[in-house]
Amino acid sequence: MAISLANFTKLNQSVSLLESGASKAGSPIALVVLCTWVGARPKHIQKYDERYRQLYPSADIIIIASSIADMSYRSDRAQRDTLKPAREVILSHGGREAVLLHAFSNGGAQCASQLAASLPFSDRQKAFKVIILDSCPGVGSYQRSANAMKLSLPRGGVQQAIGVVLIHITLIVLFFCDRLLGVENAVSATRKRLLKNDVFPLDVPRLYIYSKTDDMVPDVDVHMHAEDARRNGYLDIRETVFDESAHCAHAVKHDSEYWKAVGDVVKAKL
Repeated sequence: MAISLANFTKLNQSVSLLESGASKAGSPIALVVLCTWVGARPKHIQKYDERYRQLYPSADIIIIASSIADMSYRSDRAQRDTLKPAREVILSHGGREAVLLHAFSNGGAQCASQLAASLPFSDRQKAFKVIILDSCPGVGSYQRSANAMKLSLPRGGVQQAIGVVLIHITLIVLFFCDRLLGVENAVSATRKRLLKNDVFPLDVPRLYIYSKTDDMVPDVDVHMHAEDARRNGYLDIRETVFDESAHCAHAVKHDSEYWKAVGDVVKAKL
């Protein structure tokens, strides 16, 4: 379901857009694409929306909500159909204006990789000028996947109890398919897609932001991916690692350091 924030226009069930109405001339960033984590609520995303509006007042902002369905049973084609409005906005910039892609957790990373892969090949090579990966990508494990999915459930009551049961049934089926039938799970597929230079060009600066105390996506998972990106030839790979902050809450605990790292990687592409 689309995350509803003030002044945003809902383009479909997952995608919302805020148009600044201002000229993009002279702005280091013309469009910010926020791919949220599963279960993210408006109050969670609002802080990122507000800060990006402060940093780049003339930039438009797209918010794309991720879901359990995207991480489990929805096909690539179905997901890419849902992403069509976001794709059209990105393509309207035609590679001439800087687009920043900011993904959160495995759900957001999966969404971001689907979005990039769904662009025509020639546009993929110039669509994004900066990529930021917050608390991702992880390595899929049963318990961590279950914990992440539970974030999208109502808190307390019968609905949560039923939801937990359904999550475990879904994960049992997915892990059966993965281990015995060779059907790759969404987390593994996302890790690989983020390293494909025909989807994400080698010259696009990439910032990984993560914590040593994240209990959903361990720091070693993210650091290993950053190292893989370097080995694969990506030219500007940065890591901002915090000693203590919760999953997708690094900007809450370390506000100034977080946004300095974002600003620095944006400047690198100017």
